[in-house]
Amino acid sequence: MPSQKKFHWQPETASSLIFWSSALFLFFFSLIMALENAKPYPASILLTIVSLFILFLGWRRKIILDRNSLRIAYARFWKRRTLSLANIRSIKQVNNHICIELFNEQFVCRMSKKNQLRFIEEWKKCESLKGEK
Repeated sequence: MPSQKKFHWQPETASSLIFWSSALFLFFFSLIMALENAKPYPASILLTIVSLFILFLGWRRKIILDRNSLRIAYARFWKRRTLSLANIRSIKQVNNHICIELFNEQFVCRMSKKNQLRFIEEWKKCESLKGEK
């Protein structure tokens, strides 16, 4: 298996909708402010930069599957989580969610169908490699 596989994820539907709606609202509002003025307007430029930064933060949510760990990167750049594959009891696909069950808690995220299938396939490869050791 290659060293790392990356999969983009989103939180629950309500949180995801609020996050992306507010980020896109800021972006389009900054474009409207820019179009209203004939010359560059500092507030619209600043708002565009802030909204692009928020959009970038939302895009960087990913799960990185290694040979022996699962790293979760959140939208908040200071929050990362590393899970050892030994601590993961099971990974299930429930509707459009991936449910990662640990021994003491549960992590639920949404992925596209294509990403879900790739993630489950790579997880099974990791499980088979873990059994070989």
